[in-house]
Amino acid sequence: MKNKLYSFARISALGASASCGLTLFNNLERDRNISYSSINSWFKPRGFCLQAKESGIINDLNMGHGTKWNSNWDFRSAESLVKPLKKEASDEEKAEYNKKIEESKPKDENGNIVKPKVKITKSTMTRATETGDIIHSHLPELEIESCDLLREGAPCPPEPPTKKGDWDVGPEDFFVEGARIEAAFRKYFHRADPSQKDESVDILVCHGNVIRYFICRALQVDPSAWLRMSVLNGSISMVTIRPSGGISIRQVGEAGHFPPHLLTFN
Repeated sequence: MKNKLYSFARISALGASASCGLTLFNNLERDRNISYSSINSWFKPRGFCLQAKESGIINDLNMGHGTKWNSNWDFRSAESLVKPLKKEASDEEKAEYNKKIEESKPKDENGNIVKPKVKITKSTMTRATETGDIIHSHLPELEIESCDLLREGAPCPPEPPTKKGDWDVGPEDFFVEGARIEAAFRKYFHRADPSQKDESVDILVCHGNVIRYFICRALQVDPSAWLRMSVLNGSISMVTIRPSGGISIRQVGEAGHFPPHLLTFN
């Protein structure tokens, strides 16, 4: 049994301590009097996870990250804004509540539900401004405004890193532009205010780096993975944010509205 316990399938480490942990593990393995639990008690507080070969894990889809979804990522969950209900509503009460919500939705003179409020916000860079104006020319009834936070830039150092000479950016660029792009994410990506009763749509006309960073942040994955995606020029990415805090990525870089000979990317 001890031999099985010492036959580990994987050692996972956080940060730069992996090689140190691997060396330490090899040293500990020589002492057969040390139990598996005592080894784990040392490793776990230091960010390591050891698993026996018979632990049942065949494919580690988390790649050692083990990321759990944070439903209150925008600090707007109902639990953090209001006191929890003291009792569970009955099916009749729920049906009555849903009926009132349906009846309270704004309707036109024909009784049809009014469409969601849609707003266009464009980056102040020339190419995004021109694209935003073209969209607005086809939808002149929509409100439109500009925002400097949506300008193109360097969100954060990508992983894996780019080859030397492929991208002329330095730490100072990530420091300044990354903070701005993160501020844009926090400004536009969040649940609707509790007072909002109807759906709303924000059309953000911006840039490839910004969009890819937004997608990573919305998914709560490592933002440094943003360069592993590619979005075509003029493409559409769609993110749905539910009142519960749940996220759905409907599409990323969708460009089916272009004929093949007009598909381009930078």
